[in-house]
Amino acid sequence: MVKVVIFDVGGTLIKSPLVTPRIFDINNQLGLFPADAVTHDGIWQLFTQLGYDLNLMATPQEELDSYKHVLQELIRRYNPSLADELTPQQLAGLVNTAAEYVLTWIDNAQLHTESLSILQRLQADDIPLGVISNWPSRLRHVLQRLQLTDYFQHIVISSEVACAKPDPHIFHIAADAFGVAPSECLYVGDNLEADVKGATAARMPVYWVRRYPQQQNHAYAGPQGETLHGLLPLALASAG
Repeated sequence: MVKVVIFDVGGTLIKSPLVTPRIFDINNQLGLFPADAVTHDGIWQLFTQLGYDLNLMATPQEELDSYKHVLQELIRRYNPSLADELTPQQLAGLVNTAAEYVLTWIDNAQLHTESLSILQRLQADDIPLGVISNWPSRLRHVLQRLQLTDYFQHIVISSEVACAKPDPHIFHIAADAFGVAPSECLYVGDNLEADVKGATAARMPVYWVRRYPQQQNHAYAGPQGETLHGLLPLALASAG
């Protein structure tokens, strides 16, 4: 029996605010490093190599500093001559501009088309709603700006609980907040590793929203669909 529906945010309710595409976008404008010098995965690996986990950053300043450090390292590795062409002040200004762009774009992420109507329908049926998200603490600001905060009774953010998906513990934190067993929740997410496998390991039923073409080839046979609409029969049929 579904007593609670819990949502992921990035990619599920809002259009995915991925960091690496924004770094490439601003690099195309500023020319900080050769565009073909590094891949999206390479940039993610660089965050890890430098000791950063965006999911656990508690303040916007921490996040901004990590972007600056990563951008500086990309320049050092792939375009060291830029430091000779510019003054230190000019180089720092470019890095600051790029880092601010990444931070601001993420804060301006927009809802997927059907997200609001799905939340309204579930709320109208008195189904308690929650969030589990791997996100810096700025997520509360993002939800408030999108006028979503009041839909959720509990919001569990990785940066606030020092635990990130796919660790089953973060799913248990959310279930405990509602006072229900994980098996009495329906979790809705878009990421096969973090959301589907994480919730499954926590023994929490999952609806996988597959929004991207690369998600078509997979072995997962559980409830799934290309929009959020497919979760309604699961939530409404057994809601108690």
